[in-house]
Parts: sequence; structure tokens; C-alpha cells
Amino acid sequence: MLAVVEAFVAIGDIDQATRLADSIASPVVLAAALAKLGEAEALSGRYEEAAGFLLRAESTARRAVVATGEALASAAEELARAGACAAAGRMIDRVLEVVSCEPGGIDNVLTLRHLATTLALGGELDRAEQVCCAVSSSASGADALATAAESLAEASRIGEATDAFRRAKRLARMDRRHGERTAGFIMVVHSLIAAGDFLNAEATARSVVGREMRAGLLATVATGLAQTDSSERAAEVLKPVERIVRTCRRTSARDEAAAALAGVLALTGDTERVSHLLFTIADDVQLNSAMAAVARAHALGGHLDHAEEVIGAITDPYQQSEALAKVARAAASVGHIDQSVEIATGIVDPFCRATALRDVTELLAGAGAFDRAEEIARMITDREHLAEALLTVLRAKPAMDRRAVAEVLLLGEWFKTLPEVIGTAPDALEEIMDELTT
Repeated sequence: MLAVVEAFVAIGDIDQATRLADSIASPVVLAAALAKLGEAEALSGRYEEAAGFLLRAESTARRAVVATGEALASAAEELARAGACAAAGRMIDRVLEVVSCEPGGIDNVLTLRHLATTLALGGELDRAEQVCCAVSSSASGADALATAAESLAEASRIGEATDAFRRAKRLARMDRRHGERTAGFIMVVHSLIAAGDFLNAEATARSVVGREMRAGLLATVATGLAQTDSSERAAEVLKPVERIVRTCRRTSARDEAAAALAGVLALTGDTERVSHLLFTIADDVQLNSAMAAVARAHALGGHLDHAEEVIGAITDPYQQSEALAKVARAAASVGHIDQSVEIATGIVDPFCRATALRDVTELLAGAGAFDRAEEIARMITDREHLAEALLTVLRAKPAMDRRAVAEVLLLGEWFKTLPEVIGTAPDALEEIMDELTT
């Protein structure tokens, strides 16, 4: 809606732009629309009208930044990830107080994940488990503990991560509802794979009731193994998936299994079987998904011409954009930076294009190529993705840049840059808390 408002402003139809702006429910988006209207009026010399819009924008923005439980929990997690666990701990009680007054309360999935991760990173795994056990869905609690475990693994705290995964699995088993219990296990499996713990991921996947769901999870495990050059183990894990492809009478389940199998086999270089599997898939969505996985595998092997040829056969425009974003990241990960940027900038869907450019920026920043990373980041037109990309560069640099911190803070969500704000202004936390919770 903001883009539509901006378009009417651009052609000079302020009345229509104002009517559309007044229909926006989100205070954040409404404030941005009102600011755009104020800017347009000021440029046209109508200063009184401009002041009216800008005063409304300021008032709306102030309402928007009164912290929700989710935003405060996000801020606490960012502090914990930056090692400021004492400051993060001070926010936890306030988070719990705020969410107790909100619809849904602690059952908000994102709030719960942030809380569990913050507590776990702060060494309070018992308290994290208590919070996760207090929610109405065991699957959501298991998901939050698994997410916390993944963060511990990323921080190389392997013993604590293993303990957290064990607790997550135990919580998932507690739910007597089959669907919820399965959902809990799915979340745990994905977090284990992200943490590189393929042995436990496989064991957890094999414990899922329902052969089709189990096969899908094992295919995900096999994908991770194939990407780490464990092709023999991947082939062993894939056997239940192959049985689904051969014997399942339900077309949708067979197509889903064949698409997953094709993606893994493409990573192992078995092109003959991949071609055969693609020919057997009847569902267009699953076929497009399989071709996207095959294209990514080609890109990881450095065969970008083959990757783009496969993507050209994808019939759905959005799935094609998603596939191109994955290929761009894969190409960058094996050193084909210029080609990856060319692919990313050619993506039609704006969200996928921004995601691809952000991913390339992240890889370059991690490799220490800061100038090139920032150059690519500034190709992003979406403010939120641009903020995330610039923040990635900022955090990778050895020295803190106050001006860069200020720029990212203005572009993105306030809590994502909180560690950097405190790093450049140590007394800022209490002032920010006072402002947000007043």
C-alpha cells in the first residue's frame, strides 16, 4: 500500500494518496506514507499542508515505537547474541510483563523463540525450558527450544546445544495430538540440520510416525549430507524416499518424494536419474521445486549456464525468481561473484532480488571484502533488506563506524542495531528502554 501511495504522490494526486494513506492499519507504514506526503507538499511550496502531514507522521511514529513484547524480545536476543547478556537479562522480566497484557501472550511463536534463545545464550537453559513448557502448544515450545539450541551451536557451545535439543525432543513427545507432535519433530530436525548435527537429525527424522512425512524429513537430512560431500551416507538415508517414489499410489506424495530425491541426486552428480525423476513428476509446483534444486546444484558445481537453462524451464514466475535467488547465492559461495550479482539484479520479483543481493553481501562481508560487499548492498532498493545487508557489513568490520550505525538504525527496525547502538553509546540502553516503555 505504501508503494501505491508513493505512486499517487509521484503523479501529483495528493487527495487520492491521502485517502489511501488513511486506510493503512500499520502505524509504521502509515507514518512512512504521511512523511512522504509531507515531503511532497514541502517540495511544492505548500508548507502549512506539509507541516500538518509531518506532525501526523511524528505522532503516528511515536505510537508505533511503543515496544511490543515481540520487539522487546527481539532486542533482548540481539543483545545476548552480541555478548551483552547482563543487559539482555534486564529486559527479560519487562518482556514477560508486556506479553502478559497482549492478545495471545507468550503463545506468540516469534516472541517465544526470542525469549528461549536469549535465556539459553545467557546460560539459563532451565528457565528457557520452563517458559517453553508454559505455552499452550508443545510443538511451539519444542520449536523455540530447538531454535535456541541452533543458536548455541552457532556459538560453538556444543554441549549446551545438545542438551537443548534433547529437551526440545522431549517436549515435542509430550503433545498427545499427532499433528502437533509431528510439527514439533519437524522443527527440531530442521534446527539440527542447520547446526550440522546430521546424526541426531537423522535419528529424530526416523522417529516420526507416518512414512511420507518421515521420508520428506530424511530427504532434507540427505540434502545436508550431500552438501558436505557425504554422498554415501546421503544415499543410505534416501532409501525410504526411493521406496515412496517406487511404491506410493498417492500421486501428490510420490511427486513430493521424487522432487526431493531429484534435488539430492543432483548434488551427488547423478544426472541420468535426475532426468528420469523430473520426467515422472506430474504436479507443476513440485516439478518447479525439483528444477530449482537441480539448478542450485549446477551452480554449486560452477555450471551456471546449465543452472540458468534449467531455471528457464520453470513455469511459475515467482518460483523462477526464488530459484534464481538460490542460484545467485550458490554461485557467490563458490567464488563467481560477478555472475551472481548479474543473476541477482536480473530477478523480476523485488523481494527475491533483494534477498539474493543481501545473501551475496553477507558472503562477501564474511570473506572480508567490505567495499565490494557494501557496493552490492547499496543495489538493494527495499529499505529493510538494505538495512540488513549494511548491518552484515558493519558487524563484519573490525572497527565500529558510528555514522554507519546511525544509517542502519534509520533504515531498519530499531532493535536489530541495538548492540551497535550500545557499543557506540554505552549509556543508551536505559534511555531507549524508558522511551519505548513509557
